[in-house]
Amino acid sequence: MRAALKAERVREAASRLESLNVVSGAVAHDFNNLLQAIIGQLEFLRDDVPEHARERLVDAERAAWKSARLASEMLIASGHGSYAQSPVAPAEIATALGPFAAGPARVSVEAHEEVPPLVGDRSQVREAVGAVVANACEAYAGAAGKVTVRIGCRTLCGGELERLTHSAAAPGEFVVFAVEDGGEGMAEPTMARAFDPFFSTRFAGRGLGLAVALGVVRGHRGAIDVRSAPGRGTVVQLFFPAATAV
Repeated sequence: MRAALKAERVREAASRLESLNVVSGAVAHDFNNLLQAIIGQLEFLRDDVPEHARERLVDAERAAWKSARLASEMLIASGHGSYAQSPVAPAEIATALGPFAAGPARVSVEAHEEVPPLVGDRSQVREAVGAVVANACEAYAGAAGKVTVRIGCRTLCGGELERLTHSAAAPGEFVVFAVEDGGEGMAEPTMARAFDPFFSTRFAGRGLGLAVALGVVRGHRGAIDVRSAPGRGTVVQLFFPAATAV
């Protein structure tokens, strides 16, 4: 009986989340269109305003671009982003993770030699893996530590996919990015909210990082799995369909 009630609550939560994603995606899309119009007009005005006012115009344009990027992140987080579909070598993602390292934490990459390419948008996959890497670095709360990114491949059946934390995938072969840290770890309630927008246990929620990661993975028909416990660190696995599976 308890299992049935829990399953029903999970279904209700998933339904509410999907409805919220539809609404937020539609709002972000319209908001982004309005911002593009504003940016266009500001660019036209740049050469027509007096020199003393031009700096303020540039500030307004910079703020509009920043807002447009936030709107784009909201689209991605809600699963409404647009993605280029082309083969991507996992090594291309691994070599582009440096900018996501935060603080004194050291990031290392271990890749299996036989990993096939994945199919997707290179820049968005990089953003997704990078967001998880950045979060892993922050798990050390400014102290030195090690974050390991392991890249491999794995074939999953339907039952295995159902047991993952988040899945929009069909059975098949996947390229897996496993991001492991030895930080403070998470209890069950924290794990349940880890991918919520602007959620953080360390300070006021400040961004869409992990929410964007989840949106990218869902948009690529992939999956995410999280394993963590207080004092035992965290392992986040991102599954992207391999090119051989498409």
